[in-house]
Amino acid sequence: MAHEAEPTIISAIMLSDLAIVEQGTQKRSLIGTFDQFGFHQFPAEYGRFFITASITNIEGTFSKLELTYRIEKRGHVVFSNSTTIQFDPERQIARNNVMGLSIGVQGVIFPEPGTYTVVVLVDGDEIGKRDFGVIQVPQ
Repeated sequence: MAHEAEPTIISAIMLSDLAIVEQGTQKRSLIGTFDQFGFHQFPAEYGRFFITASITNIEGTFSKLELTYRIEKRGHVVFSNSTTIQFDPERQIARNNVMGLSIGVQGVIFPEPGTYTVVVLVDGDEIGKRDFGVIQVPQ
């Protein structure tokens, strides 16, 4: 992807139980948003959730974009998922457009409590990240 002088910007990275896109308006609904996970014991597995990023400052004509979300702890990848977004016909994207892109996370295993990081890549380039907590809660 040809990046112009200014870098791609992520204005938000949200975690939610569900991400829905309404077919007619393309409005996105995030259901059950949260900022941390709590588990009684470790390692711990969370069934399914969604990561949604608001991405802007991408400019050009695209036939596809590869979107990758990783979850890391101190640089160690505990989860990674990629999807290719096809545009048919090719789509012209203006620099000031904001795209909300969601990806499902299924069966991630958190080996221990601590601070984890969501890393977002577009076409292999890191464009943003955010931390979230994984805590141990009493039984």
